[in-house]
Amino acid sequence: MPFTPYHWGIALLVGRRFDSGDRFRVTIISLIMITIPDIEGFANVIMGIPVEIHGPLHSLPVSIAISLLVALGLKIFFKKVGTIEFFVYVLIMPIGHILIDLLIYSDMKPLWPFTDLQNPMALPFGNALAILICLVAYFVWGSWAIWE
Repeated sequence: MPFTPYHWGIALLVGRRFDSGDRFRVTIISLIMITIPDIEGFANVIMGIPVEIHGPLHSLPVSIAISLLVALGLKIFFKKVGTIEFFVYVLIMPIGHILIDLLIYSDMKPLWPFTDLQNPMALPFGNALAILICLVAYFVWGSWAIWE
C-alpha cells in the first residue's frame, strides 16, 4: 500500500477492543507495530536508500521475529502488558499488515528466508479489496468510538 496510513485502521480497531485504561497505550503501540514493515519503503522512497520496498520486513518470519523482540522490550518497559496484548503486538499487527499487502504486490516473498517463492496471493483486484478492508476497519473503529 502507499505506506502505512491505510494499515492504521486495523491497529485502531484492535486497540479499541481494550479497556479504556489500556486503550491509548495499546493503540499507540499497535500503530507502531503495524508500521514496522513499511520502514523499507520509507527508506527507499523518502530517504533514497537502495533497499527493496517489499524486502525482508514484508516476510512473515522476519516481521514476526522483529515484532517479538519489540514486544519483549515493551513487556519489560510496561510491566502490565498482558498475554492478549502481547499476542496482538507480535502476531496480529505484522500479519495484518503483510496480508493486506499480499493482496496487491506480486514482488513480495512472504516466507523469506525459508523460500524465495514469490507472492501467490496477489490479485488483479487486490488493490481495491485491500483499500476496502482498510476503509471498513476505519469505519467500524469510528462508529465504535462515536457510539460507545
